[in-house]
Amino acid sequence: NSLTIQWTPATSGYAASNYSIILTNTSGTTVAMNTTTSTMTTIGDLIDGTNYTVSVTANNCAGSSTSSSVSVQTLPCAPVNVSVTTVLYQNNSVYDVELFWTHRQQSCSVPQYTVMVTSATSTDMSAVNANYCNTTSCSYVQSISGANVNSYNVSVACRNTLNQIGQPYVAMQSVPTPVLQVGQPNVSGNIATITCTFSNNQSFYCLVCCSNTDPSVPASSVSLVGSSTNPTTVIVTLQNLNSPMYYCKAAATNTNSNNCAGPVVGGVKVFFSFMTSSTSTTQPTNPPPYWIIAIILGILLLAVIIVIVVVVILKTKGGK
Repeated sequence: NSLTIQWTPATSGYAASNYSIILTNTSGTTVAMNTTTSTMTTIGDLIDGTNYTVSVTANNCAGSSTSSSVSVQTLPCAPVNVSVTTVLYQNNSVYDVELFWTHRQQSCSVPQYTVMVTSATSTDMSAVNANYCNTTSCSYVQSISGANVNSYNVSVACRNTLNQIGQPYVAMQSVPTPVLQVGQPNVSGNIATITCTFSNNQSFYCLVCCSNTDPSVPASSVSLVGSSTNPTTVIVTLQNLNSPMYYCKAAATNTNSNNCAGPVVGGVKVFFSFMTSSTSTTQPTNPPPYWIIAIILGILLLAVIIVIVVVVILKTKGGK
């Protein structure tokens, strides 16, 4: 939120005894004024990521020169509320690095960010576009892999409308040891129960998010969510199962939450899948309509009457 201005003195005419610097905002309001004998000055306490106009005027005993002006834009400050999650895919050495941060509208008016994720085996640097941000929050995912990956570096910085990169958020992250293990789901009918176990006898809530279409279980495809009711009973119940297969991810959380897109304790999510019960049940047979029953009973009654009549006739003929 500071601006350093430099200029070159005129090579003709009388030398300047000092210089006047005026800084105005886009509405023309003077933000700062300064006088110096140097050819450089710094103005502080500005709003980051904001457009300003700087005017420099040379002065001596004969008067003042014509002002030289230039439009500038202060660089955005570092992103705030940055959190990093490491997602572990079990049975291999592939990790997803998930970054979440708050978009600062004033500092970074256009939600364009440069993100860098580096490790011993993977390097990524890309301009994150507006599709990764909404009005207040942003997220980005980058995969890293390798059996020897135990740490990595992340950097997130906003770019202003002049495509200048602002102050970055920089941190080194350690690949955490998984705090969660998930048992094989127990499926009965349209209900599944899942037991979560935490390392070192720790107590957390267990969040399970499932998709019936996407094995990577992005939040947009989640169709089934379950969470343990308290941190000591780590059994999650999934109800209303209506698909033959579910792909799930489980995570430890500090609160009883159904937020499948948020950061999690320890930064590790466990992925698993299960099939639902495939036993078929015999469908009940609907009874025939009442009019069909009436016709059948009528036919039987008519047959009985006919038999009786025939018997009577035969007896009558036999008596003669």
